[in-house]
This record gives sequence, C-alpha cells and structure tokens, in this order.
Amino acid sequence: MNQKLKNAQSHYLEGIRDGNVREAVTQYTGDRYTQHSTGVNDGIESFVEFFSPLSKKIQSVIFVFYSVLLTEIMYFFISIRTSMKGLLSG
Repeated sequence: MNQKLKNAQSHYLEGIRDGNVREAVTQYTGDRYTQHSTGVNDGIESFVEFFSPLSKKIQSVIFVFYSVLLTEIMYFFISIRTSMKGLLSG
C-alpha cells in the first residue's frame, strides 16, 4: 500500500472510527484539505464540523456492539463451564 493510501485510510479510521477527527485531519492532510463528498465544504474546519457528530454516533454503535459481543462470550463460557461440570460429575 502506498503512503497516500495509508494516509487516507488512517485519516478516516483514526478520525471517524476512533473519534480523533481534528487530530487525524491535521496529521494526515496538507495545509489545504479538499473534500470530495457532496455537501461537505473544503477545509479542516468543514471536515471536523461534518464528521464529529458521525464519529460520536459510530462510537456508540461500536460500544453497543462490543457490549453485546462480550455478553455473548460470557454466556458462552458460562454454558461451557456448566456443561463441563455436568459431564465431569456424572
């Protein structure tokens, strides 16, 4: 993967997924940021204004996903433990 593609990927992953919108756009873009999405103006401030609320929504979706996943894993291990107790005692 070339450096431009790595920067673009890091820009969106760290900015939107990880919630570091301003830091990512500042670190991975030049002095002038050009947005190619319709409805988003050019410039760092426009990027931050548009993507900050999206990042917050994604963070809560990720939190819910991990909470559900961890709950399911916990139930899975409890079920295995209960099953193993039954097999070993019987």
